[in-house]
Amino acid sequence: MYVKYKQLCKEGEFCPGDVFDYDYGGGHIYNLGTQVTWRTRAEIEYIEGSLDRMLYLAVCNDVKAIAMPAIGAGLGGLKWDDVKRCIERVASSYPMVDLYVVEAYQGGE
Repeated sequence: MYVKYKQLCKEGEFCPGDVFDYDYGGGHIYNLGTQVTWRTRAEIEYIEGSLDRMLYLAVCNDVKAIAMPAIGAGLGGLKWDDVKRCIERVASSYPMVDLYVVEAYQGGE
C-alpha cells in the first residue's frame, strides 16, 4: 500500500481532496488527501472533499462502517471543533455508512 501511495503522490495522481482506496482483499483502507505535503497545513475544503469521496466509495463498495482518526487537527494544524463539524456535516449525507472517529487515542498499550 505504501509503495503505491508514494508512487501516486510522486506522479501527481494523489492530490488534496483525493482518496486512495486500497483494497486488500478483506476490506478497504481509505487514505485521504488533506494536505499538499506533510509539512503544510490541512485545509477544511480538502477534508470535506476527501471525506465525501471516501463515503461515496464506501457506499459503492458496500462498506457498512469506517473507523478513522481525528484527521486535520494534529499535524494538519486545524481546530478540531471545525474539523468535527465538517465530518458530521459530510457524514450526514451518507446515513448508510457508520462512521466512527477516534478522538482521544492513547498509544502504548
